Amino acid sequence: MTSNIAESMNAANNAARHLLVTPLVECLRSLTQNWSWKHKSEALALGTKLATKPNKILTQNYVESTRMKVQQASEIIFKAIEGTNSFEVNLEEKTCSCNRFQMDELPCSHAMAVFAKKHLSSYDYCSKYYKKETMLATYEGTVHPVGNPKEWTIPNSISEIKLKTPKGKRKAGRPKKKRIPSAGEPKAKTRCGRCKEYGHNRVTCRNPPVSEAKRSKNN
Repeated sequence: MTSNIAESMNAANNAARHLLVTPLVECLRSLTQNWSWKHKSEALALGTKLATKPNKILTQNYVESTRMKVQQASEIIFKAIEGTNSFEVNLEEKTCSCNRFQMDELPCSHAMAVFAKKHLSSYDYCSKYYKKETMLATYEGTVHPVGNPKEWTIPNSISEIKLKTPKGKRKAGRPKKKRIPSAGEPKAKTRCGRCKEYGHNRVTCRNPPVSEAKRSKNN
């Protein structure tokens, strides 16, 4: 549950993992450069105050809020009525009894109903991490190309270093390339290519092939 980012990176650089250190690092740098510019260009193209996904959620919450009624209890506390259910919204603490407002730090449908009644801007109650300026600041830096290695100016203090063989012994066998499934994660079932049944492969298969099975059944 906590290794999703590492697994995503492993999947992205899986083709380059067998390379030597220098081309491997260059592949990672190139990948980071492409990702950085892609997300920065998306942020520059945004026509809204929020990023695409949170803005879509906020729009959906507004649509759902049009079916609700709002009753005011004080200057900051309101009651949003949705069918037979009611929810308490606190504008000062930015909370709702449905817990979505404070958990997502994005106005829920009940809070959106209150904003419509009080003519308030929903963007003022959104977390800064959803906003366009935060996304632009995240990708403000530039990942520069390294240029032609033949044109690099390498200091003598670096070029004169002699690298020695690393200490330690490499483990026998080929290194693993497939990730280890998390606890509770469903595993893919192995299907035999000989009898087409699940739970084993054709090497350990003890069943007759599909053609022989059909022939014996017809006889």
